[in-house]
Amino acid sequence: MTIRETLKEKNMSVYRLAKESRIPYATVNDICSGKASLEKCSGEIIYKLAKALELSMEELLTPCLLERSSFENFKSTVCHRLKELGDLNFIMETLESGDIRMYYEKKWYPESLYLLAMLDYISRENHIALDREFDDIR
Repeated sequence: MTIRETLKEKNMSVYRLAKESRIPYATVNDICSGKASLEKCSGEIIYKLAKALELSMEELLTPCLLERSSFENFKSTVCHRLKELGDLNFIMETLESGDIRMYYEKKWYPESLYLLAMLDYISRENHIALDREFDDIR
């Protein structure tokens, strides 16, 4: 889960995070907006942010440490997952995972859009209304 998602979940503002972590607002804002890379921050900043968000340092850094595989491998993995889970379970797992939004926020647009397209296609094939959570990406 990204810092932005965690802030939203905890109903916390960037300003409040800066105050509680005792990190300058400009620094926290740069990290949250993507101007500064969290994985390049000092251990002290990561520790303070994690503590203020009530997360472990590992939980805070996990979204930054995902490695990007080739797009062909990604598509293959999605197709295998769909075949393995079946249509309805694929839809539920995809929505619950938050992967579409996570890929989009990491600017991994091909992965995000491919997964969203698969979700939309499977939903239409099964006469299930499209999830409006992703209208901004569509």
